[in-house]
Amino acid sequence: MSYNQTELSSGDNHEVQPVLIITTPLPPEGTPDTTP
Repeated sequence: MSYNQTELSSGDNHEVQPVLIITTPLPPEGTPDTTP
C-alpha cells in the first residue's frame, strides 16, 4: 500500500510540472506587451 501512495503522489507531481512549464511560456509568447 505504501508504494501505491508514492506512485499516486508522483503522478500528480508529474502532471502539475508539465502544465506549469507549458503555461509559463504561453503568457510571455502570447502577450509580450504585458511582460515588463
